[in-house]
Amino acid sequence: MLNVILMILYCTIVLGILVVIHEGGHYLASRAFGVRVTEFMLGMPGPNIGFKKWGTKFGVTPILLGGYARVCGMEPGEMSPHLEPVLAALYRRGTANMEDIARDCGIPDEDALKALDELVDWGSCTGPTKKDEYNTYRAAEVIPSKKQIRVALEAGKPAPERYAEGQARPVEDAHALFESEYRQQYRSLPFWKRSVILLAGIAVNLLFAMLVFVVLFSVIGFDVRMQSGEVTHMTVDPGRAIVAGFTYIGMV
Repeated sequence: MLNVILMILYCTIVLGILVVIHEGGHYLASRAFGVRVTEFMLGMPGPNIGFKKWGTKFGVTPILLGGYARVCGMEPGEMSPHLEPVLAALYRRGTANMEDIARDCGIPDEDALKALDELVDWGSCTGPTKKDEYNTYRAAEVIPSKKQIRVALEAGKPAPERYAEGQARPVEDAHALFESEYRQQYRSLPFWKRSVILLAGIAVNLLFAMLVFVVLFSVIGFDVRMQSGEVTHMTVDPGRAIVAGFTYIGMV
């Protein structure tokens, strides 16, 4: 019974590692194409703790099974037609209830709610918390990168300002703001880039498998029993190690 439990535990750990590596492929490809990724977590979606770096929160959740990367803009269906004015209205206020945004934009509450929830998926704002009495939304935190600051200063422009989550900020051009946010979404990419992001998880898993095969067969080595009965320790070159590894996977 103990062996069965240990086998289940080992399989769970290995599967979890493979899932995290898989999600890491999606994360790296997304960031390479300029797509925002708000979370990269070890564990199932849920409450989490961690730290924020490069606009992504890295951390763990209570259920340590697998992991996930929250790539922005992957929601299906048509975009809300009110995203641009709703985004501008929320940024001007910093923190606002859904009813406030609906009133500012002159649209029904239902339309404002749909647009705000879509902007949460975009990572452009954060949604209501359990402590909020109403449907309260907050503009996302903005931390200019060193590159953005350097480019602005070299162009003779003032350095981009830093804004805390929920802090009001000026919006001089609502369309430019919307385009800036839209360009950071998965759905804004051409088909081939979206395909690369989707396939990147599998590609990283295969690369990891190749690395494991090379370590096992070329570095650590393996024992072979000869016809004479003698056991010989052998290593092979990386190419043969990879072929042998995938052959073994095929047999399994």
